[in-house]
Amino acid sequence: MKKFSWLLPVFISSVFVISMLFLSISRDFHTKYKGFEGEKYFTIQKGESSGRILERLFVEKIVEKSYPIKIAYALSFKKKSLKAGVYLFDKPLSPKEVLSKLEKGEVALLKLTLREGLTIEEYSKELANATGSFEGFLSAMKDPSLIKEIDPQAKSLEGYLLPDTYFVAPFTSEKEIVKIVVQSFLSFWNKVEKEHTGADLRKTIILASIVEKETADSSEKSRIAGVFLNRLKIGMALQSDPTTVYALNKRGLYRGYLTKEDLKFEDPFNTYTNLGLPPEPICSPSKETILAVLNPEKHHYLYFVSKGDGSHYFSETLNFHNQAVSKYIKNGRKEK
Repeated sequence: MKKFSWLLPVFISSVFVISMLFLSISRDFHTKYKGFEGEKYFTIQKGESSGRILERLFVEKIVEKSYPIKIAYALSFKKKSLKAGVYLFDKPLSPKEVLSKLEKGEVALLKLTLREGLTIEEYSKELANATGSFEGFLSAMKDPSLIKEIDPQAKSLEGYLLPDTYFVAPFTSEKEIVKIVVQSFLSFWNKVEKEHTGADLRKTIILASIVEKETADSSEKSRIAGVFLNRLKIGMALQSDPTTVYALNKRGLYRGYLTKEDLKFEDPFNTYTNLGLPPEPICSPSKETILAVLNPEKHHYLYFVSKGDGSHYFSETLNFHNQAVSKYIKNGRKEK
């Protein structure tokens, strides 16, 4: 037995070394990457091998070392698949947390915000700054297959892109993104119809688009809607500056301000030269503005003039309106 006595120390030493190795690996597996910096997107392609994925996690500096995550995957995660998709890593994670994220398929989402009061060209430009292309979005917003879901008479989705914040997966196509927005509008309008039976979608959105461009003051929206509805009832021109701006913009003629000659510009959208509503919306109004048009303030006002502080002065007669104009227009305020 004595001749084998040397094996015991070797065995103990081996066990010690192996134990220390596993402790080291375990520690590394649960330790967050302190050197992680910034925000990184990591893409896993369909069919990509686990070995390549694990190596890229190290190369792209999402994990500090390659061996802990490879060993841990071999021991614990091998029977689980690492889901294809785009992942966002914006804070230090341990290899265990990284593997868990990939195994659960916690893919990243893009946050897209559509602001109220913009045209389809403006939306296309803003969306293209986040994903896709201007041309792709504009084409989708003019796609007949999407338009017919809302308003078969419309030439585009002008007015029907519901302002809101949307979350989509990276690399979602422009058409799919626009389709999501269209579905959001339809869902909203379906709820509106339950409370406002018989509401005319087209007329409501066209008028709401004008109100949206006339004021950003929530407290005035239903009042301004009432002014325009009063004018429509008596066959009086709406004379809304934003419609003239829209008409000029379509032809590339708007210079950033309106002149008296501009107000005479012959175009179907110009409500100074045409009675009634424009043929199409001039922007996409917010939910709030749409509801303001459906719940207009009851009054006898026919005129309003900007006071220069974001609010307006309202009048029932032309005489009182002219007095208000003389008070406010000298400071460069616009009148209605």
